Amino acid sequence: MNLTASLNAFLDALPRPRLGSHVREVPAFRTCGVAGFYLALVVLLGGGLLAGRSLPVLAALAFTSGLSFFVYTYLRMWITGREELVLLEHVWFALACNTGALFWMGERVLPYLDVVSVALCPFLAAGRIGCTLVGCCHGQPSSVGIAYNEACARDGFPKHLVGVRLFPVPAIEAVGLLVIGASGLIALPCAEPGKVF
Repeated sequence: MNLTASLNAFLDALPRPRLGSHVREVPAFRTCGVAGFYLALVVLLGGGLLAGRSLPVLAALAFTSGLSFFVYTYLRMWITGREELVLLEHVWFALACNTGALFWMGERVLPYLDVVSVALCPFLAAGRIGCTLVGCCHGQPSSVGIAYNEACARDGFPKHLVGVRLFPVPAIEAVGLLVIGASGLIALPCAEPGKVF
């Protein structure tokens, strides 16, 4: 079996709209999001302490980030009339909310946005893994990629793309985000405020 066929076989095994056993299945995308939130929380608190930031301020930013996700979801749903998660919009909203919270607390903004931006990387990476599993976001037809199945179509994947090999853009983005986040985490203790952000 050549490299392309092996890679495609590996990628074809990834799609699954649900995780777990038939007795207790959970939505794959939501599970990735929750796992990403907890990983981001660990990175926020750990990276913040590594960089010498205040634990109570970091805790307030974690709360603000989590709350901003729900506020933006419902605000967007109220405006558009439908629920749609666009993670980059949520990130910008979270950064704006965190900036406001830092001003309100009288804290310097850039040193804390450095930490928040690093913590957002694993959250976004987990979201992109979720996109890879369910196919809500995908690349163009390609000789290398994922062929989504009927189970994904029952959960909203476009039926006309079932079986079509699609380039795994979200998976590549997830890897890129993890590399960016790791680089930022390494730089946190020694970088000037605002450089990591």
